Amino acid sequence: MRRLPQQLLLAVLLISVLFGPCRLQADNSGRDFYRDLGEFAAFIGALHGARDAFADANSELEQLYLKKAEKILDRIKKSPSTALVHHDFKSILLQQTFSRLHGSSNSRLHQLYAGLSRYARGGLYEHLVDAIRSHEHRMPYYAGKTQGRSDAIFKKIATLQRLNLPVAWYIDLQAGRFQKDGIPIITADLVDMKTIYPAAQPPAFKGKMTAQTLSGLRQQVKAFQKKAMHSLKKAAFQDVAAATHDLVTLVRKLEQEHAAHLAMTVHMLDSIGYSALHAARYQQLSAGETDGLARQYLAIQIFPLQECLPTDHKAQDLHAMGAGVIVNDVPEIP
Repeated sequence: MRRLPQQLLLAVLLISVLFGPCRLQADNSGRDFYRDLGEFAAFIGALHGARDAFADANSELEQLYLKKAEKILDRIKKSPSTALVHHDFKSILLQQTFSRLHGSSNSRLHQLYAGLSRYARGGLYEHLVDAIRSHEHRMPYYAGKTQGRSDAIFKKIATLQRLNLPVAWYIDLQAGRFQKDGIPIITADLVDMKTIYPAAQPPAFKGKMTAQTLSGLRQQVKAFQKKAMHSLKKAAFQDVAAATHDLVTLVRKLEQEHAAHLAMTVHMLDSIGYSALHAARYQQLSAGETDGLARQYLAIQIFPLQECLPTDHKAQDLHAMGAGVIVNDVPEIP
């Protein structure tokens, strides 16, 4: 049998990459984990294709799938979430090009491939999807309690959560190899949504803070963000935890003084502090190998922190109506 010319073979491979079926469904035991990811799901499909080609020792097909994944990321509208994935994946591809030229292996790319084969229950992607579903389920109750005024807040929160789904998936992907080695990064940093209070529970506070008080707090948050991001660059996770403790103590004091909830701000700060303390422990267990992932996870929580304040301020009007919006909808973090 005559062999196909190399150019024709490459053309056939290219067609199979561009138009071939995606194997996401089979890789996840029939569960539709990616239905909320939109066009980002095509990137995941291309990465699965590259992983399978690598497993088959088909370097040419692997490169075609990686190029497809890169082109998909280039087409996706940039957000802080997708930008992080885009930047990191481009860096991995650059390392891969260097490795191919010098005949060495690209450990980061292979670690991503390994992560595709393992789905950890309780990861960040699943946590966000559970939160979105919970909020959707509770929206009608709160709407009835507030004459529909709560809908805008939940729609805003759901939009922000959906924007973070790509980076949540990417973080879970990287976490898999550490979890396999007994380091529960990400899965141990989250509190199950099943622990949230019932929607009907009335808020403890029904007051509203002044714009002046919130403006002063915003300045405190800005200063915290600057300090925390500086500590992240040095992987000084204990310093991040200490700074978070100082700020959340101030926020809780303001809540008591004004008899008004800042539930989203407190929740995010508690999560940052909890994750930073764990990151310091993971750093010891992994000899610093988890630092890059811990930085990513903490950064996506620190970066949008100021946006919690206007959301909390609007929620305070709903608390005055007896609706525990946000207060009842986020899990308490130890």
